[in-house]
Amino acid sequence: SLLNSRYRQGTLMHLLLVLLCLQVSLAVLTQFYSIWMSVELKNTMGQAFNQYNGTNSLTRGSGTVDMLQKKLQCCGLQNYTDWLKGSAASWHFPLEKAHIPRSCCKKYADCGGDLNQLDQLFQEGCLRKLQDQLYYGMKFLFSCCVVLGILELLAGANIHLFCLGCLCSLLYK
Repeated sequence: SLLNSRYRQGTLMHLLLVLLCLQVSLAVLTQFYSIWMSVELKNTMGQAFNQYNGTNSLTRGSGTVDMLQKKLQCCGLQNYTDWLKGSAASWHFPLEKAHIPRSCCKKYADCGGDLNQLDQLFQEGCLRKLQDQLYYGMKFLFSCCVVLGILELLAGANIHLFCLGCLCSLLYK
């Protein structure tokens, strides 16, 4: 019955047009916000890493940092050397020896966070890994918007061609 009613076809075309406008807006916003979110991610992660107070600490960001480093298999913001800039005393390690949090260790049980055992540490930074995941998600969303937009244009063109075909058949009867 939808194909027999010009009003319903017109309503469908208008809905497709509104949906297409929303998808184009979403595609533009994903590109804009991916840049903004990258900057915000860097600032937020920088604060969390600066407030780190050691594994098993009750400090707000410490557990998050440890969980992030274990899950993403990374160490520090840029790389493992970021932990050398921090205060070793705030992590409850002896001052004579620089340590890295145990969450940076590839095998948690065998590693003490000692810099003499770099082969046991994740050496890539967490910021880059999180930014890569953010970009992947934004690109996926952008791609979905583009594909759905193309499908809607094809559906609109199909309805338009069908309407022209119906009109032509009515004229030649």
